[in-house]
This record gives sequence, C-alpha cells and structure tokens, in this order.
Amino acid sequence: MINIAFSLPGNTSPDQVDSILVLSFELSSVSAFFSQITGMSNNYTDTYITDQNGYLVYAPESGMVGRRLENVAPEGKYRIVSTEIDKTGWNLNIALDVERLNGIIRMRYHKGVTVLLLAILLISAVQFVMTRRALSPIRSIQKAMNSVRKGVWKTRIEIKGEDEIWKLAENYNEMADALEEWKEKNARQNEEQIQAVRKTADAQMHALESQINAHFLCNTLNAINMSAAEQGNEEVSEMLRKLSDIMRYAYSSSTGAVTLGDEVHWVTQYLALQKFRLMDRFDYRVEFPPQYLEWPCCKLFLQPFVENSIRHGFVEKEKDCFISVTGRMGKDGRMEILIEDNGCGMSDDQSHAVQEKLSAAVFIHMEGTGIGLENVAARLRIFYGERLEIRFWTEEGKGTRFLLELPLPHSFLQDDAEEEYL
Repeated sequence: MINIAFSLPGNTSPDQVDSILVLSFELSSVSAFFSQITGMSNNYTDTYITDQNGYLVYAPESGMVGRRLENVAPEGKYRIVSTEIDKTGWNLNIALDVERLNGIIRMRYHKGVTVLLLAILLISAVQFVMTRRALSPIRSIQKAMNSVRKGVWKTRIEIKGEDEIWKLAENYNEMADALEEWKEKNARQNEEQIQAVRKTADAQMHALESQINAHFLCNTLNAINMSAAEQGNEEVSEMLRKLSDIMRYAYSSSTGAVTLGDEVHWVTQYLALQKFRLMDRFDYRVEFPPQYLEWPCCKLFLQPFVENSIRHGFVEKEKDCFISVTGRMGKDGRMEILIEDNGCGMSDDQSHAVQEKLSAAVFIHMEGTGIGLENVAARLRIFYGERLEIRFWTEEGKGTRFLLELPLPHSFLQDDAEEEYL
C-alpha cells in the first residue's frame, strides 16, 4: 500500500492547515498502471518511484521500499531513465537491465539469422528447381546437336512446353528438317552427277569403239550418194547426204556444248529422213528465231522428244500426223522450246511414267518405255541447273506437248563474268 498525504488550507488563513487529505493505492494497481503507461510487459525493465531524497517509495517488490535506487539498480548494470512527478517532488524511474536486454537482442538476432538462412535455403532450392526446369530444353537442344555432330541427322527434340526456350527447340526441329531435306537433295544431285559421269564415260567409250565403223559408214554413204547423183536419183542422193550428216554429227567426238543452230539443223534432217522412211505419214515444222541460234545447249537433246512423237504418238494414225518444233525467247530470259504433235496422246499410266522420267533426279529404267527421255532430262538438268523447267501435257486422242525452258548455263554465266572482270 502507498499512502500520499496532502495538506488542505483553512478558510480563515491560507497558512492555516485545517485538514490533511490522504490517498492510498494498492501496489498491485500501481504495478498494473505502470505496465499500461510504459507498454513493457517484459523482464528487462523495472519501474521505481523515489522521493526527493532518493529513497524508494514504490518498487516492484515491497521489500525494496525504503532503500536507495542506486543500491537496487546499480548504474553499471542498469540504465536509468527518470522524470519528475509534478507537485510531489518525487521521481518516476525506469530501469533497463542492459545485460538482460542484450541477451534478448542476441537471442532474437540468432533466431532472425536462422530464419533468414532457412529462407535463403528455401529460395535457393526453389530457384534450383526452376533453373533446372528452365534449362531442360537447352540440354535437350545440346544433346540433339551433339547427335547431329556425330552424323545422326534424324534426331529431333520432344517439345514439352510453350515458353520461349521451347520455341527455340521447335526452331531447331525446323532447322533439322531443312538440313535433312538439304542432305537428301544434295545426295540426289551427287547421285545424278555420278550417274551422268558414268553415262558420259560409257558414251565416250562407245563413241571411241564405233569411230572406225562410223567413218566407214559415212564414207560408204558418200560413195552411194555420188553414185545416185550420177544416175540422176536426186531424192535418194539428198536422203543419203542427210543421213551422212546425221551420222557424222551423232558420232563426232564432241560431247560438250553445241549451239542451238547445230541442234536445229540436225533435228530438221532427222525429221526429213523419218518422213521419207514412213512414206510421208506425217509432216513437220521447225521454226526458231535466227538471232538465238547461238544459244548453248546439250548435244542431241531434241531427238528423244521428236522420236517419242513418231514412235508412240503416230503408232495408231496413218495420215494427217504433224510435229511442230518451235522456239522463242521467254519473258524471264529463258529460251522456250515447244515440241508438240497431234498423235494419239497417252493414257494416265503412260503419262505418269513419262512424268517420273522427266522429274527423276537420277537415271532410272522403266520396262517398255526406253531411256531416251529420262537420259535427256538428266543431261539437261546437269547442263542448265536449277532454273531448267520441263513441262509436259498429254490427252488421249489429241496429242502431246513438251515445253522446255532453257536458261543460260551457269558455266557460261561464270565465263562472261570473268571476261567482264578482266
């Protein structure tokens, strides 16, 4: 219990004390009051009230009352914060236990560090899982690229997401498909060139073996031609002369490029001989602009097309057969050559077989159709390159058309560029 006495002045004189007011407080209520006003329900602060002489009039423990504050809360161990209570001369003192407070701070610090470390570990684990998941497509791409490096071209990545890295994996698959297509195309071109070299070697060998016979035949034909001319048989003489020119051109040792004029002259004589042999069952027309007769071309590339018309197109027609071989300059700088006939045309199966021949990347042989068209298509493709186009139309009972679009050969363009540079 705390008792506080106040003197009350009298009515007659201010200096006269008529009565004394005593206020009594229980310690428990005072302790609750101090806990509320300080807001410190802890074990490192204590509240004391001292009188004007420094003696305790209130302490958390009743046994401390009457003792001096410095004896209860030594200055080295405690830090004292004091304020004066108005009109009493007393002081309100709050003592902070520094050692106990530091211990609590250290304990809370260690707890905070522990929580922080656990949070860092948790964040690191989450980041590791997310990073591993994010790097999964990159590892897949790396694995696929290593497989391609080892020659396994068909390796593809299984797409497992829709984010940007998986989009990159999709782009890799597209690139791998393009590389696979390029590889197959390159293999076809290499095979085509190998087959062409083999065919050329075989043709050269055949030409070397037949040069003696060709020379003998040409001389013999010339002798017969002179005999027919002396006997006045001009028609036979003319046919023999054309046949001799054809054989000399066909068996000549030149296997490189010739001019379009050479080919036009040769195919004209060939058609004349065939017309004579078939007793005028067909007629023909050969028209080319004179200014383009120096256009470079393969040797004997027109003959397989006109032979196809004669052998297959006119097989069921006895008269009114016609073959046209015409040329003109196209709008894109390619020479357009049209070979057409009014023969019996082809069935769907025959048309399909011919189309395969014209588009085949290498030499193929289909029973019953010969090798002329596929041979010439392959040679033209090698000579003119990718810009060559061979188009084909046919209809049963109405005829067949072949359209050849011939660019300048790549080798000629290179030669022109080198000459211009020099």
